[in-house]
Amino acid sequence: MPPVTDAVVVVNHRSHALLATYLAATTDGLEATVVVVDNFSDDDERAAVSRLARERGWHLVTAPNDGFGAGVNRGVEAARALGASVFLVLNPDLTLTPAGARELLDLARADHDALVAPHVLRPDGSVWSQGGLLDRTTGRTRTRPELVGDEPDWLTGACLAVHVDLWDRVGGFSEDFFMYWEDIDLSVRVAAAGGHLLVAPTTAVHDVGGTQEHGGSRRKSDLYYRHNCRGRLVFAARNLEPELARRWVRSAPRYARDVVLRGGRRQLLRSPGPVLAALRGTLEGARFVRRGARRPAAERPLRVVVAHPSPDLYGSDRQLLESLRALTARGHRVTVVLPHEGPLVPLVVDAGAQVRIAGFPVLRKSELAPTRLPRLLWGSLTATLRAARRLRSDRPDVLYVNTVTIPVWAAAGRLAGVPTLTHVHEAEDGNRMVATALALPVLASRTVVANSAAAREALVRAVPRLARRTLVVHNGVAGPPDGPVDAPTDAERAPGAPWHLVSVGRLSPRKGTDVALEAVALLVAAGEDVRLSAAGTTFAGYEWFEDELRTRARQPDLAGRVELLGYVHPTWDLLASADVVLVPSRAEPFGNTAVEALLARRPLVASDVQGLAEVVRDGTTGLLVPPGDAHALADAVAALLHDEQRRRTLASTGEDDAHERFSLRRYADDVVAAVTGTAGDATNRASTPGSTTATTPVGDPASTPKFTRTPDGELEPFV
Repeated sequence: MPPVTDAVVVVNHRSHALLATYLAATTDGLEATVVVVDNFSDDDERAAVSRLARERGWHLVTAPNDGFGAGVNRGVEAARALGASVFLVLNPDLTLTPAGARELLDLARADHDALVAPHVLRPDGSVWSQGGLLDRTTGRTRTRPELVGDEPDWLTGACLAVHVDLWDRVGGFSEDFFMYWEDIDLSVRVAAAGGHLLVAPTTAVHDVGGTQEHGGSRRKSDLYYRHNCRGRLVFAARNLEPELARRWVRSAPRYARDVVLRGGRRQLLRSPGPVLAALRGTLEGARFVRRGARRPAAERPLRVVVAHPSPDLYGSDRQLLESLRALTARGHRVTVVLPHEGPLVPLVVDAGAQVRIAGFPVLRKSELAPTRLPRLLWGSLTATLRAARRLRSDRPDVLYVNTVTIPVWAAAGRLAGVPTLTHVHEAEDGNRMVATALALPVLASRTVVANSAAAREALVRAVPRLARRTLVVHNGVAGPPDGPVDAPTDAERAPGAPWHLVSVGRLSPRKGTDVALEAVALLVAAGEDVRLSAAGTTFAGYEWFEDELRTRARQPDLAGRVELLGYVHPTWDLLASADVVLVPSRAEPFGNTAVEALLARRPLVASDVQGLAEVVRDGTTGLLVPPGDAHALADAVAALLHDEQRRRTLASTGEDDAHERFSLRRYADDVVAAVTGTAGDATNRASTPGSTTATTPVGDPASTPKFTRTPDGELEPFV
C-alpha cells in the first residue's frame, strides 16, 4: 500500500467538543494523516483532547499556547515527519465534507505554487469568505464577494491547502502573530514568492459562534479584539515601508473602534473589556512598529539591492531566482539591478522583486584584450561612482553582488558604506593574474558565499585574506514538477533505436561541448549507435566556438548524429529522453545541470573537476572522468550503455542524494541566513564598535566552518 502523503492539521484550544463534531466528520473515510496540535489551555482540556485523539487514531502534538501560526507550523512539521507532503489546515469549527477535503488536497498536489481555499459559508448559506482585498494605504480589508471577485489579495486561514514546496518557499506562518492577520501575511508572502491564491469551487461552512463569540450574543472574545488590532500593526511592521507602517499606527484608533463595534454596542454597557482589549492590542502593535527599525536583522524586513550581470536564463541566473524567492518569501524587499533587458526580467518580477536597468561593465575574457582594456577601466570607474551615488541615496540594508564578474558593485558598496555580500559562482583555476584580478574586489565585501568548496578554494588561493569571510552554500535545485519519468528498460526499447546522449549548458570551451562531440565520434567508431542533443547558446564573443562545433558535426563520422538545439527551457523533457546525460566541463564551479540530471533520475557521466567532484559521488551517484578526455568519456558511456542494472542503480541513488543535499529549502535557509547575518553584523558593529559578534553559520554543517567576527572585521573559525 502506498504511503499516505496527505495530512489534515488542526490547532486546538479549548475546542475538543468541536473536534469531535466537525473534524471527525471531515476525516471520516478520508485517506489522510490527521495531526491535532493542542495549544495548552488547562489539564482537563488536554486530557479530553488526548482521549479523543486516541479514540480516533489522530496524531496529537502537545504544545504551549504560542498562537495559531506557531501551532500550525508544529503540526506541519509533525505531518512531514509522518511522510506527508500536502497539508490541509482547518479550524476546529469548520464543516467540510471528506469529498471537499479531498478536492482541496488534490488541487494543492497538482499545483505546487497554489495556496488553496474553499468558498466558506455561514450556517445560513451566505458567504463568510472567498478571500479578501487589502488596501495597503489605509490598512483596511474588504471581504464582500462582489468586491473581491476572482483575484483576492488574501485567503482565510480557517481552511487552507498547500504543498510542501510552497510551504518551504515561504517558511510557513510567521510566529510574530498570535492570532489574526497571519493568514493575510502568509498570502502576501506566497504572492511575493511567485505563488498564487486559488479559491476552489468546493464549499465549507464556518460555525462563526464556535470560537469567536461569547454567550450567544454578538460579543466576541477579548482575544479577538486584542489580536485583531495587534495583528494589523504587526503585518504593517513586517510588510510595509516604515512611513506607511506609521500611517497605519495613526489610523489604529479608528480601526480599533470598528473592530470593537463588530460585537455590537450593547456589550459596552456590560463591560469595558472589549475596549480595553482593543486598546491593549493597539499599543502592542504600535510598539512592534516602533521596534521594527531596531529589531535584529534576522527578525525584520530588510531592503536588499541585488546586482546581477546578465538578464539571461542559465545556471547562475536561475539560482538568482531561488535567492530572490527565499528573500521575498520572508518579507524582505528586494531590487535587482541588471545591465539591460532580457528574459530574466519578468521572472524576477514574478519572484517578488523590483527591477532596475542600469548599464554597467561585466567582465568577460573577450573584454580583457589589451585594445579594450582602457575603455573597460574607464567604464568601470564611472559605473562605480554612479552605483555608489545610487546606493547612498537608496540606503539598502545589504548589497548582494551575484558573481565576481561585476566588481564595480563591490567597490560601490564599500564607497557607499553599505554592507556587501558577494555570491561567487566562479572557480578561476587557470590564469593566476585573472584569478587575482577577479578576487581582489571581493575584499570590499563583508561576507562571501561560494557555491562550492572548489569555488572557495580558487578564491582563497588567489587572495588568502578572503578565507575567513567565505562560506560554502551549495546551490538548491528544483526537481521535475511532476517527478522524474522512469527510463525504459532495455526490453522496452524500440528495436534498432539509437542511444540518446544529452548535454545542457553554454556552448563554450569551458563547458566541454567539443569533448562531447569527440566522445560521440569515438563511440560511433567503436560500433555504438548513439546520438547527441546539445542544448545551449554562446556568450557574446564566443560565436566562433559554435561555428567550430557545427563544422565538426557536419564531418562524415558525425553527420546526422549531433543536434545543436540552441536554448532550451525547461530541460526536463530533454533530460527525460536521455539514456545518459553528459557534463563534460573543463571547469565547473558547481554544475546545476549535473544536479538536474540526478533529479531527473538519469545516469550521469561528468568531468572530475571542481564543483562536479562535489556534486557527483563517483561510482555511487554517477561516473567521473578526467576533464577534456574524450576517450575516457566515451569509455564510461559505453560501460553504462551495456549495463542496465548499473544505469538504474546510479540513477536511483543519485536522485535520493540530490534531494538530500541540494534541496531548495536548505538553500533558502542558508542564503537568508547569510544576508541577514551581513546586515546584522553591520548593525552590531555600528552600535558597539570593536565588539566581537557571532555570525550565523550557513551551508552544509559537515563542510562549512562556524565563524566569529573579530574586531578588525575578519572572520575566524571557532576553535
